[in-house]
Amino acid sequence: MESAKVTSNGQSTIPVDALLEVQKAFRGTADELGIKNEQGVVDMVKEIRAERRDDYQSE
Repeated sequence: MESAKVTSNGQSTIPVDALLEVQKAFRGTADELGIKNEQGVVDMVKEIRAERRDDYQSE
């Protein structure tokens, strides 16, 4: 299997096989988390960032 590569300008490339494997691994995860659309992903990211901010402030 090919490995991911990073170009000199910071762009990364991922082989298609690896991407398909990741997609397969995450299949069903959105349903388990209750994410139904793109807004659900945005809300989850905001929640995680807020939690991380709180963790950093309490240190």
